[in-house]
Amino acid sequence: MKQPDSIKVQPTVIVAILVLFSLLITMPASAGEIVAWGWNDEGECNVPEGSDFTQVAGGFEHSLALKEDGTIVAWGLNNYGQCNAPEGNDFTQVATGGYHCLALKEDGSVVAWGDNYFDQCNVPEGNDFSQIATGWAHSLALKEDGSIVAWGLNNYGQCNAPEGNDFTQVAAGGGSHCLALKSDGSVVQWGQYMFSILPGNDFTQITVGMIHSLALKSDGSVMAWGDNEWEQCNVSEGNDFTQVSAGDWCGLALKEDGSVVQWGFCPEKVPGGNRYTQIAAGAFHSLALKEPDDPAPQPQEPLDITVFCPVDIEVTDPDGLLISKTVNEIPGATYTESDTNGDGEPDDVVHIPDIKPGDYCVRVIPEPCAGPSDTFTLTGTCNGQSLTFEDNCAVCSIQSQYILRATRSAGGVIVIERISGGYTPVPEFFSPVIMIACIAVFAGLALFVRRGRNGY
Repeated sequence: MKQPDSIKVQPTVIVAILVLFSLLITMPASAGEIVAWGWNDEGECNVPEGSDFTQVAGGFEHSLALKEDGTIVAWGLNNYGQCNAPEGNDFTQVATGGYHCLALKEDGSVVAWGDNYFDQCNVPEGNDFSQIATGWAHSLALKEDGSIVAWGLNNYGQCNAPEGNDFTQVAAGGGSHCLALKSDGSVVQWGQYMFSILPGNDFTQITVGMIHSLALKSDGSVMAWGDNEWEQCNVSEGNDFTQVSAGDWCGLALKEDGSVVQWGFCPEKVPGGNRYTQIAAGAFHSLALKEPDDPAPQPQEPLDITVFCPVDIEVTDPDGLLISKTVNEIPGATYTESDTNGDGEPDDVVHIPDIKPGDYCVRVIPEPCAGPSDTFTLTGTCNGQSLTFEDNCAVCSIQSQYILRATRSAGGVIVIERISGGYTPVPEFFSPVIMIACIAVFAGLALFVRRGRNGY
């Protein structure tokens, strides 16, 4: 049995073995990030960042991806311009072969770029195409009427597409053979390596490797036929598969639970996880779309509103939920009475375990025992921030409400500010001056009154 490494370094064999089929994407795919594994000689596994990709396709040492906005990105080997993706945002599907690429546009037309030595980029005119596929140096397209067109290298009859208009998918491989899925669920083949197709009419997806083929059945199982030198036809058992993709000497399958399995000659293991949504095998590397990981939960940011006696408080959150001494509508919030400042008097504290952006309305309610000249202090604290709404304010001067506004900063941290409240702090150095001024004023008034009484 030949070693894969020795095969890779023989250029004449490389030309014969590329697989690329483009995984059929006829239904919208959810956006995700790209994961790649396998050989990375030309950077074909150096995937772009982002989570807005909807399809991936792998060729010979290069890769393509379609973005949610309809644009295309390409990376890896670019010796024939195969990574010079066309501009525009109206693409719906991509496919890549040996050194050339295809893209389907919204209007049903097809564009091609890269190597054109065998006219594989000479796309037929028309805007009635619905699916595309690429082999090493030939191309296929399915038309809206169910017929197939093919162009490019035809040394093994790989461009002699079958007649008829009952086809639903086409697939091409690096070994110059092709498959087509019919509306009755059966499969036809043409070109090189005409291995016997497994009988049946319950197939739902097809994919072509170098000299092997895979098909997904309606019961979720995978079938394989063709060369099995690298055990590329030893498919994984089970009937919970939703997609298949054939590489040069390997097979990939996506399972219902979002995990990926592979078999045959696979340079690297599949990255773990079960959030995959699409798979695509290139020549010696594989790609997959993966749902973005759930963002890390924001740490809880508690809010404490404290009032120092002799008053009670009511707090209404941005959703209109209320917490008071007798009512609690805010999940997880508490209303407690304890001596927080050590003066021997109980203070009221509203604790909200996770503050949310918006306005918090605070109402201060005098206790029955409170006199007009009694004073209270009202504060709010969150994330090390402290606000004072009232400081030793007379009960007779209570405002109708106090507003605390919470906003999330660019860094994701909640910031609080006082929107309304009676307290205005006075700088400490003003206090003695103000006291002296007040004493002087009162002394002057007293002297004036005294002189008036004595007739001066």
